[in-house]
Amino acid sequence: MHGRVKVRTTEEQEEAKKKERAAKVQMYRQLSSKIYEKRVSGEYDDEALKLTEKALTPNPEISTLWNYRREIFIEKMKSLDADAVKVALGSELHFLENCLRVNPKCYGVWHHRCWVMENSPSPDWIMEKKLCDQFLKYDERNFHCWDYRRYVAAKANVPADEEFMFTSEKITDNFSNYSAWHYRSKLLPRLHPGDKQEVSEAALAKEYELVQNAFFTDPSDQSSWLYHRWLLGRETCPLTINAVVITRTPAPSLTVTFNRSVGLSDFAHVSTRIGDAPLAEPLWSTSVGKPANDKPASMWVCPLDNLSTDKSVQIELTCDPQCITFTLETESQDAFWLSTAYEICQSYNTVATSTILESELSSCEQLLELEPQNKWCILTTMLLRQSLDPVKHHEDIIKHCSALIAVDPYRRGYYSDLLSKQITESALRNLYGNPTRELDLSNKGLTKLHHAELMVHVTMLNLSNNQLTSVHGVHHLKCLEELMLDHNLIREVQTGIASLLKLRVLSLKNNQISDLSTLEGAGLQALHISGNPVTQLGTFRDHVRQYLPKLTQLT
Repeated sequence: MHGRVKVRTTEEQEEAKKKERAAKVQMYRQLSSKIYEKRVSGEYDDEALKLTEKALTPNPEISTLWNYRREIFIEKMKSLDADAVKVALGSELHFLENCLRVNPKCYGVWHHRCWVMENSPSPDWIMEKKLCDQFLKYDERNFHCWDYRRYVAAKANVPADEEFMFTSEKITDNFSNYSAWHYRSKLLPRLHPGDKQEVSEAALAKEYELVQNAFFTDPSDQSSWLYHRWLLGRETCPLTINAVVITRTPAPSLTVTFNRSVGLSDFAHVSTRIGDAPLAEPLWSTSVGKPANDKPASMWVCPLDNLSTDKSVQIELTCDPQCITFTLETESQDAFWLSTAYEICQSYNTVATSTILESELSSCEQLLELEPQNKWCILTTMLLRQSLDPVKHHEDIIKHCSALIAVDPYRRGYYSDLLSKQITESALRNLYGNPTRELDLSNKGLTKLHHAELMVHVTMLNLSNNQLTSVHGVHHLKCLEELMLDHNLIREVQTGIASLLKLRVLSLKNNQISDLSTLEGAGLQALHISGNPVTQLGTFRDHVRQYLPKLTQLT
């Protein structure tokens, strides 16, 4: 056995590594402690620079040390001339380059490099651009470097078309380059601005061709699909009113629902008349009763303390180009106005023309035949159908949602919510097309309540036999008198239910509710709660009647 080299066992190797790591940790702690002591005592000298350099070289992630180095340089530069500052910061750039070789995706290093360049007497932006070229050649998807490149290009006044060409080269090398696609989206509007849209149609046509090549080449890569979504664009719809409700009891008020969230300042475009006089100094608040501020909301409520209790009243609202007029009759306690079915629930408006949408849909359908299990192709096809005609393509959209749940089960919650949204929008179009105050969404497999603000006039809502875990947004239903939520997965009663002043009947049978305290103060007359854990509590009836003094029926 003599003369043979002893081979260490796995246990011995692990123990040796453990001791080595412990020694490094001890040394690093001592070094860090010394650095922090110097910073606390306000020492901004060369020794502090050397200590921080020693600590940052193997591990450049510590932001505090970069902050300390900046403090040191700021103090030292007070006594240096321009040439000396240039030398000192040039040396710092060299140190930073070494740190980037250790970790080219370190936020602290790139941020500190920006600071050095900003404070350099004569920064060489062309060299910085070349540095970016080198790092992006090593890793073309390093988004830290892409961010720095955009900063450098702006400082160096690099022509936008030159940068656009650079993104083309990187995308050609590798379609899966999120940063290159993103940079392209910033450059395109500058290079090819359109008359009525952000980018000219001619430039868009070329981009559609490029992005189609990308997702036909690698349909599973999401970067090109996301860029395609950006190309289609989203339209900012003109402000319009979707629904208006005026009510005499129990609290006289006017409720207005818009097609998008608006701030209080947007009410400058809305004029309101109640009877013969304009609404003087209206005190608008959000639907949850919060005081008016400029935080956007899609529904706003205004109290009408002087509303007649027994006379016919005409209501007029103007939101150019809309002019809405309807009447609260003498014998009625409330009245409402609804937009047409075609003006609501346009959830995926685009600035693309229908011709482009049809062309893109045709391309996606071709790819879908080749890749029937590709989630991005299914999702994009669904959204294009939704943009073109959600009524005509309703059944196909439902099928696409179901297919997405099957091929991408990890995101089934998201797709189930999309499915719930499509089903709800279809029901709302029918509701607005044939005005009624009862809405039945039972047995639809809903996982989320969408567009509650468009149900502001509804008096009876049936959401039984779904998969709802909550009814977030239910506080929008200001006219609701009866709410059925039987056979769902609700664990907690929404606090907003208690704020529904007209609600008289609430059915929550066979859910998972163990607490009813959030109903305190509600004006309920009937509560159906059987089949919930809360009913197993011996004193639950006493507590319920304490919370709900007007209750006459409890089952």
